Amino acid sequence: MQLRDHPDTGETYSEFMRRHFMTDCDALGSWNPPPLDVPHGLATFGAQFAEVAVDPDLGVVRVRRMRPTPASVNTSCP
Repeated sequence: MQLRDHPDTGETYSEFMRRHFMTDCDALGSWNPPPLDVPHGLATFGAQFAEVAVDPDLGVVRVRRMRPTPASVNTSCP
């Protein structure tokens, strides 16, 4: 990772995690869909779920499982 204004300044992902005493991390996001009367308004939603492993020494990220979920599946239920 590098600073946008100072590309010579940065650290690896493993250094960042170690500095913040983190062994794992999660990311959540949200999205406001377009109105239903817009063309293709209903066809723009989908969710992707990924399980990854991070080697903290090397900073290598590996995707273990990836599962796309179509819009017809309710992803809000546990």
